[in-house]
Amino acid sequence: PPAVLRMDDAEAEGVAGRTLPAPADTADFAAALVARGVARTVVIARGADGNVLVRDGLRLHCRPPRVEVLSKVGAGDSFMGAFTLEIAGGADGESAQGPDWAQALRRGTAAAAAAVMTPGTELCSRADTDRLAPECHLTEI
Repeated sequence: PPAVLRMDDAEAEGVAGRTLPAPADTADFAAALVARGVARTVVIARGADGNVLVRDGLRLHCRPPRVEVLSKVGAGDSFMGAFTLEIAGGADGESAQGPDWAQALRRGTAAAAAAVMTPGTELCSRADTDRLAPECHLTEI
């Protein structure tokens, strides 16, 4: 199976055939996909409510800080760029322990929040992502 499958909340609800009103509902759906072998890790974007990540034994929700939204264009791309860079080992190269999934989710969430602060199709900046990452609220669900 793919290492990571990412979709947004509308796509997830379409596949699930039902609404996923709370992060726990989203995590339950993602866990079912992981259990069926669809992907080893499932990430579902919940818009302003953040992102849910599920993999074997791990269920996380990361909520971004409130930011002024100028454009939602590029938020998903910014999330995936920062998330992928983090699971690939970040700027310092891969860690011996493997990816820090919680940190990857936090960085991706921060990058998406940074992207919506920019006009038009402009993507996130590293400075905004770095500033917002500590403000992203990460919880196990």
